[in-house]
Amino acid sequence: MTIIPYIEYRQPEVAVLNRLGATHPMPLGMELEAVPGSRSITVSYNELLRSAITVGRHRRDLGVHGVWSRYEAVWRAYMIRANLVPLPARGLRTRLVRFEPTSAFKALDPSEKAATTFFLGLTCTNLMARKLLDVRATLHVDVYTRADPRRHVIIDAELEPRGERPDLLGMRSDGSWAVLEAKGRTERGDSKLRLDAKRRTQMIGEVAIQGEAPAFPNRRYACIASLGSGYLAIDWVDPADPLPEAVSISIDPVFFWVKSLELVFELVHHFKRPPAGADRGGYVHAHVEDADFSVFLERRRYDVLRAMYERTDGRLFSPTSADMWSAVRADAIKLGVPAEDDILVETGTLLWPTEPMSSSSGGDQS
Repeated sequence: MTIIPYIEYRQPEVAVLNRLGATHPMPLGMELEAVPGSRSITVSYNELLRSAITVGRHRRDLGVHGVWSRYEAVWRAYMIRANLVPLPARGLRTRLVRFEPTSAFKALDPSEKAATTFFLGLTCTNLMARKLLDVRATLHVDVYTRADPRRHVIIDAELEPRGERPDLLGMRSDGSWAVLEAKGRTERGDSKLRLDAKRRTQMIGEVAIQGEAPAFPNRRYACIASLGSGYLAIDWVDPADPLPEAVSISIDPVFFWVKSLELVFELVHHFKRPPAGADRGGYVHAHVEDADFSVFLERRRYDVLRAMYERTDGRLFSPTSADMWSAVRADAIKLGVPAEDDILVETGTLLWPTEPMSSSSGGDQS
């Protein structure tokens, strides 16, 4: 197991900050304060990979059929594999293991590093939200807010300007919501970056769900992942209430949950070829040979999704009309609420060696 250290930041004067409003600069004495104490989360490589595969469901809404889903899953897996390696912390007497940048990452030019750390930021936000906030599914706010008459809109809102909105919306196990901002940097973030990340999470106000009274998301966090200390570390920023100009949104939680399962369902539905010894009772799974890992989806949820998928002629995740989605919504409710072990990921020795190797050898470690 590997640790990811993090520093938690909070606002000292919430009431004063709210009175300032969104356009007022924060006084020097009002900067976010680091919560005293050393903090870290313990992470397996499988958990990190799971977060990479499931975060945001989809930037391009691409993996809706067959081989494209497989290619995307491989790309996500190798984005982690090519750029992070867990190694023993040098100079410490403990068996502390941290994720460090690979030599391949260090050789990238600045623009390539920026693209890589952006994805690492999204992955770590998904991971932290799952570990600390009990978030079970995340979707990209920008992708699924867009009004498109050809598909069902999951997040109904007018969020402008585009650069001001947070990155992710998360569904928690108790049905409440989390607003999440993700950032990734090569160097450690500064106070200006933390304040900008905090501000974006405050741009969403109340969340309305059909049949329920509107309510504010009960968690708002910004996650800034960086490699500036020589290993993966996180600034975990806990903002206050929404800003006065925050926009209220309306969510279809059932389709939110369905959409978040898209990539995993496509993998296990089209590529059910597990290797010997990979069976797990109660799961349907596929082995992705290109990157030597297996994805498992809880069987009952898979059966519900498969029935919906067949009823919509394979267009479940990109319905061409609201009527098409309405026809299968009652079936989707059978999925129930997200659970801790709905999705599992297991890696093989090709993607990740099973035996630790010392940092002096230049090898990898589990």
